[in-house]
Amino acid sequence: MVIGNIIIMLGLSPLMVLNTDLVVASVPPEKTGAASSLSEMSSELGMALSISIFGIIGTAVYRHLVAGYIPNGISQETGQAVRDTLAGAVTVAKSLPYDSVLEAAKHAFLSGIQVVGGVSSILLLGLIVLYLTLLRDVRR
Repeated sequence: MVIGNIIIMLGLSPLMVLNTDLVVASVPPEKTGAASSLSEMSSELGMALSISIFGIIGTAVYRHLVAGYIPNGISQETGQAVRDTLAGAVTVAKSLPYDSVLEAAKHAFLSGIQVVGGVSSILLLGLIVLYLTLLRDVRR
């Protein structure tokens, strides 16, 4: 995870610095503090919202897919634990004599991650198109 975060930050840090520089350079010198704080706040808000929205999407996909694989013979609380999280499914699967619940939960979790990746890719492509069309005439 540390190596993955290092790679992500190596890609994100220059963009974040460039974004702040663009925002601060676009306002008069007496308003640079306010522009910088607004840029930082909107960046933090965007990250928090995207984490929550993508988390909701991933969880919805997981719950939808795993619901059909919960065996009929288990209690409602146990079934709810499987539906809630992958960790709950792993815990429940340890007490069951078969692995179908665990395999279904793994598949549903990975499918949720794939859907989130697909939605992210589509949004990124949309932002690229928006950037290229709206900022085409902006002087460099």
